[in-house]
Amino acid sequence: MLLDDVHARMTEAPEAVAVQDGNLRLTYRGLATHASRLATELVERGVGPDSVVAVYADRSAELVVGELAVLLAGAAYLPLDPAHPPARIAQLLALSGAAAVVTTGPLARGETSLPGGSLVVDLTERAPDRPMAAPLRPDPDTLAYVIYTSGTTGRPKGVAVTHASLENLLGWHRRTYQLRPTDRTTLLISPGFDVAVWDTWPTLAAGGTLVVPPAEVRASPPALAAWLADEAITRTFLPTPLAEAVLDEPWPAHTVLRVMHAAGSALQRGVPDELPFTLVNLYGPAECTVGVTTTPVLPGGPVPPPIGVPIDGVRCYVLDGLDPVPDGEVGEMYLAGECVARGYLDDPATTAAVFVPDIGAPGGGCTGPETRSAAGPTASSSTSAGTTTRPRSAGSGSSPAKWPSC
Repeated sequence: MLLDDVHARMTEAPEAVAVQDGNLRLTYRGLATHASRLATELVERGVGPDSVVAVYADRSAELVVGELAVLLAGAAYLPLDPAHPPARIAQLLALSGAAAVVTTGPLARGETSLPGGSLVVDLTERAPDRPMAAPLRPDPDTLAYVIYTSGTTGRPKGVAVTHASLENLLGWHRRTYQLRPTDRTTLLISPGFDVAVWDTWPTLAAGGTLVVPPAEVRASPPALAAWLADEAITRTFLPTPLAEAVLDEPWPAHTVLRVMHAAGSALQRGVPDELPFTLVNLYGPAECTVGVTTTPVLPGGPVPPPIGVPIDGVRCYVLDGLDPVPDGEVGEMYLAGECVARGYLDDPATTAAVFVPDIGAPGGGCTGPETRSAAGPTASSSTSAGTTTRPRSAGSGSSPAKWPSC
């Protein structure tokens, strides 16, 4: 599991860099010891399985330490983006019933009012010079993290994702992309956007390095393309508008980027013939653990590109009510399998309305409808428990799901 993988990487290569944040190089030893010390403080405050702990930090080494500490304490982390208004931060703290808040010194002294006794990640302090104990193995059904929706259609909903769902994503990611300790991944996405999960944990589980881009780089496609090459980034995720803009930049000869993932809104363009890396179109609502379908975008392929086929552990249905629609007909996409979150935190009524029984696996659950989509050709998909399903890839006429802003 994730914590076992991170512990193994720390044991194998403690001086390897886990997070590069400006001039800071946080090693796996430093990450583990700072997170372990903070986890101990959380446990002493009564934090445990299914407790929710808010991590209020920007893209940074402190963010990663805080999130890992919460997982080591056996709790679920709730990332809060400091770019959001203080009123939203206060609202999410209240809705989540957060048992504690982890933050940084500057943010603790900032304008946003945080609960008294917030724990501060201070990487300037010397971490205790002792080995990280082997982490306890969490129950697969306990919560790993909570992500709140934007709330544009009403009260924000806290999507509660279990360790089992997270492990399903990490396992597929490991098999598909074969990340190695030499890989360098961007930590570019807003902490409050669930795709940050996609970048952070597969990289650390593989012993790679997370690299935080400067704010001015994130805002400039030419600067970002140059920075990705100069920093020898091998894997990145970009929100769709930024990905579309950066594709047309001249890519330096020393670019080593292998994969760029894009999501957040419907991809509206193809890729140039000489692109030195693979662009992967990713689709998935937060309720289904970040991503449920992917496809490489190839030169000369359909525009807009399709959203692809399901990843392992995901079943996709295109339905009219609860009846599968024929190929070529329009229906609503329902998602099922190991990817499906537990539900919405402390909101049983909305959970019951959205998380419905899985028509293909008695006793299972699925979410839907997520989007109206034009059913494309039947696509192959992994199924669980021997269940036969009829997943389809959504064609270019798909309406995008509503993702939080990144």
